Amino acid sequence: TSASARRLATLIKKSKGLKKIDLSNNQIKIDGSVPLLTAIRDSKCPLEVLCLNGNELGDLGAEIVANILKFTKSTLRILRLSHTKIGSVGMDSISNAVYCCEAIQQVKMHGNLSGADSVGYLFCKA
Repeated sequence: TSASARRLATLIKKSKGLKKIDLSNNQIKIDGSVPLLTAIRDSKCPLEVLCLNGNELGDLGAEIVANILKFTKSTLRILRLSHTKIGSVGMDSISNAVYCCEAIQQVKMHGNLSGADSVGYLFCKA
């Protein structure tokens, strides 16, 4: 839930070694996702995997994820944001930030609100 995500954000801020965060399908709403994503961004952890499928991030959450991509450009390999209510503005932010992230191998963002032109937003590097 959003309340749990806010409590988790406090712990993440103190962590220095997180490599994988998978909070998929935890009913996190925008009021919980913003502090959580901000904590992930500010933690400077060597994050390799971030999975938030099925939570409500919206375009604001997507913008913070884009900043995470920029800050973790040498470590983040997998990003999964399917069914997170991200619109076209958020999709644009993330798709632009993906190119800053040197280690990224996979980004999955299907099932969002951005319209037919973004169906299957999926980036893979060989």
